[in-house]
Amino acid sequence: MGLFGGDRSQAETTAQLPVPEYEHFPTDTYCIACAVAVSQEEVTAFRELLEKETATTTVVEQSTFLSRELDGELQIQQTEEDVAAFVHELVETWEGQIDGDPSAVWWPLESDWRVALYMRYCRARAEHETDEFDCTERIERVRTLVSRCEAASENAAKRGVVHRDRVPGERAK
Repeated sequence: MGLFGGDRSQAETTAQLPVPEYEHFPTDTYCIACAVAVSQEEVTAFRELLEKETATTTVVEQSTFLSRELDGELQIQQTEEDVAAFVHELVETWEGQIDGDPSAVWWPLESDWRVALYMRYCRARAEHETDEFDCTERIERVRTLVSRCEAASENAAKRGVVHRDRVPGERAK
């Protein structure tokens, strides 16, 4: 009996050790992001959409489009360079994170409006009669990917604490 009694008291002592309720991560180097499964083909389609959009001359000026779109919805200062730069960084970061097919990439929680705005711009260009840009099949493929990312951002189980260097648009300060 004495043998079992000694083990039990040691187990009770171990169980009573203080356990921190949560870990603190510095907000200047970590942020919350969502893990999203993507395929190489989807990221390639996104890259091709970006390249085609920037390589063709436009009838629908992005600055005019953005000022019209942002005026009614958001009260912020956003330039075409900001939106385009973010979307380019998003694709470049994802390309660096892909290590198989499918792969998991990080989707910044606050990014959906910028990508959605860029997608509306691409659709407006594709639908314009005199614009050279025609990338309808890629737009649909990327729209499906973005919809999956937006759905993931609504699911708390897909969120994680991630170093800012791994999340597009969230570089460490």
